[in-house]
Amino acid sequence: MLRPSGDTEELIDLIEDVSREMGDVKLIILDTLSRALSGGNENSPDDMGNLVKHMDKVRHTLKAHLCVIHHSGKDRAKGARGHSLLRAATDTELEVAGHVIRPRKQRDMTEGGNIGFELHTINLGKNAHEKMITTCVMMEIDLPAEDDFDDLDALTDRERIAMEVLEANEDKNNELAL
Repeated sequence: MLRPSGDTEELIDLIEDVSREMGDVKLIILDTLSRALSGGNENSPDDMGNLVKHMDKVRHTLKAHLCVIHHSGKDRAKGARGHSLLRAATDTELEVAGHVIRPRKQRDMTEGGNIGFELHTINLGKNAHEKMITTCVMMEIDLPAEDDFDDLDALTDRERIAMEVLEANEDKNNELAL
């Protein structure tokens, strides 16, 4: 999905074939962005721009939601790897870590809160070799109150300083109330 001679048209044709046979495809998942960008540089504005253009073509042609699985860099606080135009083109960004889904960006809507989950293994049956085939499903769980706030270790220096100032002022206000 990087170059005009790539697989974008073939992918669209394949999904249209599936839609004719099975009904409209409403969700397309690219797992992962790195694979979809095969041969490209995710830090390059040209390569990332071309990938975004091809993803938009898929979305608009098929009138389907396109979910892209992507990885954060080594520093989670900095968000997804790659050129910043990816984030600019993103409508919804969700971070999944530590059994919590955290909204990081939501265009034109309120973000909503964090969602805790557990994974439960489900047996689907056995294959031709009598090996059990499994999958997993997410089950929502309640989060402790402190988990409603983002990971304090993931805060930027400026955010951490602001939190410290707020906490210090809260302590002073509590002392004055006594």
